[in-house]
Amino acid sequence: MGKLDGKTALVIGANGMIAEAAATLLARDGATVVAMARRQEAVDAVKANIEAAVPGARIVGHAGDTASEEGVKAGVQVAHDVAGRLDIVIATIGGGGMSKLLDYDLDSFRRDFEINLYPDFLAVRYAAPLMKAHGGSIVCVSSTAAILAFDMLTAYCAGKAALDQFVRVAAEELGEYGIRVNAVRPGLTLSASTRPMVDFDAMHQRFLEQIPLGHSGEPMDQAEAIRFLAGPESKWLTGQSIAVDGGNELRRAPNVADLVRGA
Repeated sequence: MGKLDGKTALVIGANGMIAEAAATLLARDGATVVAMARRQEAVDAVKANIEAAVPGARIVGHAGDTASEEGVKAGVQVAHDVAGRLDIVIATIGGGGMSKLLDYDLDSFRRDFEINLYPDFLAVRYAAPLMKAHGGSIVCVSSTAAILAFDMLTAYCAGKAALDQFVRVAAEELGEYGIRVNAVRPGLTLSASTRPMVDFDAMHQRFLEQIPLGHSGEPMDQAEAIRFLAGPESKWLTGQSIAVDGGNELRRAPNVADLVRGA
């Protein structure tokens, strides 16, 4: 038997590389996983990948808007209704562009800030009432940008810093229901959005100079931390944001502005 047998997990933004890896580990350990993504074809692909990696996996696909209130609310309800309970929620939506501070206008700053906080709020707001009966674990995906000052990522850094504090307050409020809220803070980890940085040798080297372990991360590095926070192994851990970054936060953010401008 798996440690997550009988549990239902919702992974929001499941087509991301980190999210899909996390969903795979949850399914491997026995959870029924509801994989939610915006597009049906993305949902179908994730479902097929997990079924291939984990024979007998209990995986349900759901297509819906992962950043809108109605979309997240509906996805949470779908996950709960699979087995009449919701035990684990993994919230992975975020992102944003690179821009010098003085080049932002209010709308562009607001857009990049909000996408790194509001989807997590919605996930917690609508999942927590359905988790009260049994307790459970909510895991958000933050970033080392919550701690380190990355040039040209003002709104992203501010949004992730806000997310880390949101996790702390949510954990305090929801602890009485046995609901734990934590986050991982990935360092530079291969994903669809970071592949251009990893593949750009000069930029990648700037990052590696600030990583004591000397290499960037893989999706499974983050997935294993997410799985730990989601499961019973971390049953007395809440309100934490854990850096999974090869030690990057021991040093500083690399300055890559000249490379971005020259690209």
